[in-house]
Amino acid sequence: MGHVRKVPSKRQAVVDDDTKLNLLLALEENPITPARQLARDSNLNHKTVLKILKYEKKRPYKMQAVQELLEDDPDRRVEFCDLLMPCIDQNQLTLEWIVFSNEATFTLNWHSLKDTIQKWKQLDVRQLSQKLEAS
Repeated sequence: MGHVRKVPSKRQAVVDDDTKLNLLLALEENPITPARQLARDSNLNHKTVLKILKYEKKRPYKMQAVQELLEDDPDRRVEFCDLLMPCIDQNQLTLEWIVFSNEATFTLNWHSLKDTIQKWKQLDVRQLSQKLEAS
């Protein structure tokens, strides 16, 4: 005798408009709220929240901290090299003692801001295409 296994349903979850509105309002209040937190707060499945956000054209936007090159930056680099080269030549300093970093921005407790901040942003296809055409 064989066993009959119940086939899982491929039916999509039904979410009423009030729940969707509350979800979007919560996201509007705090745009850095993770999707999993939104799912917990609204008693929805994580994948359902992601589908709602995708339908509403909300995309995760990860903040990127960049440094601006200033006018006197080349002079500072040359000055740094002028100070460092004699020390290296006289074996007073080795390059292992210098820490070069990827210039991530850190908080006081050494958590990288670059890795933790993500916002949900409305995707504007026209803006994106204009930026691509300009570059």
